[in-house]
Amino acid sequence: MSIPFDITNHLNTLAHQIWSKGTSISTELDKVGSVINLVTAATTVILTLVTTWLTLIILRLTAKPSIAIRMYKQHEVICESEIDVIFHVYNRGRWYGHPPATEVRIYVNVEPTLSPIRLRYGSNLEKEDSIVKIGKGGLKYLRAKEITLSFEEPGEDIVLRVRAPNSSGSSAITLSANSAQGGYTIARFKLRYKEPIDRVQTYTRSVANRVPESDEIKIEVGDITSDPTLGTDP
Repeated sequence: MSIPFDITNHLNTLAHQIWSKGTSISTELDKVGSVINLVTAATTVILTLVTTWLTLIILRLTAKPSIAIRMYKQHEVICESEIDVIFHVYNRGRWYGHPPATEVRIYVNVEPTLSPIRLRYGSNLEKEDSIVKIGKGGLKYLRAKEITLSFEEPGEDIVLRVRAPNSSGSSAITLSANSAQGGYTIARFKLRYKEPIDRVQTYTRSVANRVPESDEIKIEVGDITSDPTLGTDP
């Protein structure tokens, strides 16, 4: 049984229309997919920026002071002399925040070879601590307290009066600082000292004029056993 020609044409037309609509729907779906991908990418960027912004805010709110300590260059230090060792303390801040440092305490620790006398501090060095205490490891220390340091403002000087030992060498001076806002800073320095020139010259002359005690006996043990004349009668 054959299908009439007009029915066949009608079916072909209907199939073509369905295919055309399917192609159109596929194109629309592709457009919708592209829009969704674009929205997803934009949302990811926005969320990243918001997260970064919130992180910076949290860092600023929870930032702790960053205290820096440096020592001024010392001139020649002579043994058994009293000298002033000057340190500068300041708030250098952090890249994400510059909180002030209040109620700062600074402990100046010196080795037992040095003799600390007093520690002066304050805006005009009007405060002083002369009560030397013994800390961990036998270190001697003095303390400066109730110091306030703000970012982009001048720091404060701390002057340590100390007596050098009677022989040349070097000793370590360690400063530790902390504030009410937290944070902890440790700075270590070396103080070198030497004997006076006149003492060195006197010692050099005495060594040069000294007669070596070993000049009186020049025979080594090996020479005694190898000399055939020793131990025989003349």
